Amino acid sequence: GRWFQRSGGEAVVSTQSTGITQKKCVRILFGDKQAYLDKFKTCVRARPYPYQTLGQEFYELEHSKPLFQKHGIMIFRNLYTYHMYMEVFKILKFRLPMCLYENYSLSSRKSMLLITPKPSNDFISRSATIWNAITPKIQVNDFSHNVSHAKSSLKKALLSLQHIQSSWSKQDHDIAILKTKHGK
Repeated sequence: GRWFQRSGGEAVVSTQSTGITQKKCVRILFGDKQAYLDKFKTCVRARPYPYQTLGQEFYELEHSKPLFQKHGIMIFRNLYTYHMYMEVFKILKFRLPMCLYENYSLSSRKSMLLITPKPSNDFISRSATIWNAITPKIQVNDFSHNVSHAKSSLKKALLSLQHIQSSWSKQDHDIAILKTKHGK
């Protein structure tokens, strides 16, 4: 029931709970510490009389999206996409490990795209889907590209995707709308 799949193959429930934990950690590491400490000064002497009644704003968490943007941190789903793509890039570029390289089939019509295997929840199927969605958008035309160039291009594209809107949304990790500085 609850463990349905997304296009990348990751289980939605597990990525949601990991994303929530990531947001909590970012708030702890980079959040407004003084505001957090002031929030829990509930002693009558520490809180002026008009502010002793704790309303809804007391229980609201600090927004985490500005913290992610300020510190250039990718959300968990974008990290998942980033690492899956980079692993495939290295496997195809260096042809190592051979046991994984042999499981990929490059298209004869479009040389940088992979023939996707039967949809399943294994690494090859998930990574081939992600590879085919991203490769044309970050303009990797052959395997002569430097690994660091591919990393930086993909990271910039994923971070810009993540920061399109001011609040969290599904677009923050939708690789179908991924764009690079070239506009693709």
